[in-house]
Amino acid sequence: MADILIATIPPSSATSDEIEDARRIIDDAFFKRLEKHLKPVGVKSPDTRFRRDILEAVARYLGCPKPEKLNRTNLRELIEYVCEVHQHLSALQKMLASAGKHDQLQSNFLLAVLGVTFARERRIKGPDYLAFRNLLDSFAEAVASLALAMGKERVPSAQKRTAVEWLVRVLADIFRERTGHHPQQHIWANRNKDEYKGPFFDLAHDILGRVGDKRQNAQHGRMIERTLRKLGGGPKRSRPN
Repeated sequence: MADILIATIPPSSATSDEIEDARRIIDDAFFKRLEKHLKPVGVKSPDTRFRRDILEAVARYLGCPKPEKLNRTNLRELIEYVCEVHQHLSALQKMLASAGKHDQLQSNFLLAVLGVTFARERRIKGPDYLAFRNLLDSFAEAVASLALAMGKERVPSAQKRTAVEWLVRVLADIFRERTGHHPQQHIWANRNKDEYKGPFFDLAHDILGRVGDKRQNAQHGRMIERTLRKLGGGPKRSRPN
């Protein structure tokens, strides 16, 4: 599933407008701080190629297909609407005559409806009503099943998580190309794994925060480590003393 979602990220270069949108998020001041921090691993300031590649990656990330626009408020409102529709359908089922026994009022109503002429001499015939009644039962059952299923729904996030992992992969490639170091050698955690450090971690953590992924240090660290393990290709560096 992750590979399918990654494949939806635009493969072509970002447009000039998309680059400008990215530049509003990753500005020159941010690049200067980043390049200064990465100077020990060989990044110069200003590094035009480094800046261009970062902006390209951010622009493509911002332009990737978003998850369904279904936030928690919309989801709650939709569930309430589905439940309300189901209540009305259930009430209609009780009011309308079905096959078998039914009371006199229902019979009189049905006879009256079947006798009405409308829309250019058209009438509803007995088979038409029975077909409608069967369809009503099926529709009400489908809505009831939907209401039950939506009670277990959650806001979709898998695609967004996958896009974040894609961005980390691209940043890893940029880091490796510009420094000659494998990024996995430049991320480490303390003993409790509740704080991460290192040149590549700082690069990824800062950029993820800029593009709207506000997870905390440890959450980003675990995700970045997991993503780098999938890439392979380099030993993990021990935490420096």
